[in-house]
Amino acid sequence: MPSIAVAQATGDSTRAPIIRGIELNRQEIFDSAEANHWAQRLANNLHIRTLPQVIRRVLLFRVGDPFDSVLVAETTRNLRSLGVFRDVQIDSVSTDSGVVMQVVTRDAWTTRLGGRLRTTGNQVSLGLSFSEGNFLGTATQASASFSSDPIRTTFALEAWQPRFLGSSVGVGARWENRSDGTVLYGRVDRPFYSIQDARGYLLTGEYRDETVNQYLDGIDVPVDTLDHILGAVRGSVGWALQRKSRGYLRSGVLAQVVRNDYLSVADSGPVPRTITAAVGGYLEWSRSRFIARTGFQTFSLTEDIDLSTTLTGGVYAAPTFFGYDSAGVGLFAAFRTGASFKNGLFLFNGISDGLITAAGVDSGGTVVSATVAWNPDSSSLLVLHGSGGALTNPAPGYEFDLGLESGPRAFGVHSFTGNRAFFTSAEVRRLLWPRLFGVVSLGVAAYVDYGGAWWSDSPRRTGTDVGIGLRMGQTRSSRGIISRVDLSWRFANDAVGAGWVVSLGRGFAFSLYAQRPTY
Repeated sequence: MPSIAVAQATGDSTRAPIIRGIELNRQEIFDSAEANHWAQRLANNLHIRTLPQVIRRVLLFRVGDPFDSVLVAETTRNLRSLGVFRDVQIDSVSTDSGVVMQVVTRDAWTTRLGGRLRTTGNQVSLGLSFSEGNFLGTATQASASFSSDPIRTTFALEAWQPRFLGSSVGVGARWENRSDGTVLYGRVDRPFYSIQDARGYLLTGEYRDETVNQYLDGIDVPVDTLDHILGAVRGSVGWALQRKSRGYLRSGVLAQVVRNDYLSVADSGPVPRTITAAVGGYLEWSRSRFIARTGFQTFSLTEDIDLSTTLTGGVYAAPTFFGYDSAGVGLFAAFRTGASFKNGLFLFNGISDGLITAAGVDSGGTVVSATVAWNPDSSSLLVLHGSGGALTNPAPGYEFDLGLESGPRAFGVHSFTGNRAFFTSAEVRRLLWPRLFGVVSLGVAAYVDYGGAWWSDSPRRTGTDVGIGLRMGQTRSSRGIISRVDLSWRFANDAVGAGWVVSLGRGFAFSLYAQRPTY
């Protein structure tokens, strides 16, 4: 599916004044009034400010265009989404002949050294990473990381440039050298940058040569181990059928060619080679709405929260001459919506797909997610989350798998597996020091998690934990996602006993958007 960015209607360009000039004001990480310490001045000197051409490429308005508040609002969001600024403001100044646009960007510190640690008894998952989100001021992202968990160790390199060689095309790649194989991923896309964009496209390629372990009943010893080879090329092209001020209607075509083969390590011989293909189309309707908030996923940065109501539906053909054992028709759908209330917001979304043959549903699944967040005051947050799903005949490694990295945070890797799952979480957070040492925000939180996964022909398996934790945010970071240090009490279930668990992570312990399991 194409990557989509849409605008919220905030005005009308009818009889709008003409834009006569555009002024850029590119500010450092610490402005002149703030850089009164040698460490702050050193940060400014080490950092290369975002280049003016990078900013101009994102602008959706030009000199000579009529002023359009919709495009101004979306330009602001697109600039923030680059991940290189801690703040963006766009204002207009009236003149006798029209308006002059003033674009103010405040750079963020984009060089990050990250760490991750999760431990549940004798299981430890750790990670180290180094990333630069604004290489030489070009908005190019590059990273190197190392991770180790009870299953594998991984060294990864990744790079992404959203406007390759000054064009509107984004290019990115990721390479993973795993202890049990190799993963390669590449992406080329031209998204819908504006509600007025006429077209967009996406092309991805993926290769996996890896080992897939399958687990049952919370036991961390695999019941089966398979060699897995995946090669896939997927593409989609979309165009706008309607481009109104408050939404759009788009259609598109999509196609894929996939090799996805498994062989149990207990069997001898090479991994089979099966290639399939599919072609189809989709429609997408959206009534767009965004709000700007602070105090949700970050402590201090302005966040653009998408409350748009969007419906997507599509169909693809999977005939036997495309490599399938039985002819089938694939159906997929997605929806998302949101609402705001006094000091709060609500997000609800879901995805569903299935391959249907003459014998019935061959494979597929449905996942839904809902989140409510409320700020009783500027320093506090209450967030409630629930998600769940059901799968039919998932491929090995693509079943629900909760524990250590996802789901109840105090349970070990592969604690809950199956084709049915749910996860609920509630957290209360309080900001204590908004600007500790001028660069760090510090708070505390209390939380409870409850969820699990199981196979449809087996009893339901769940787990519960409660805990307290520290919450830390960087006021000069571009992303500002809050880091977590949690101390959890795990309640005993049928597979593990009760105990204390320490874990480190970033962001919420859940995803705001419905996702199918990935390996």
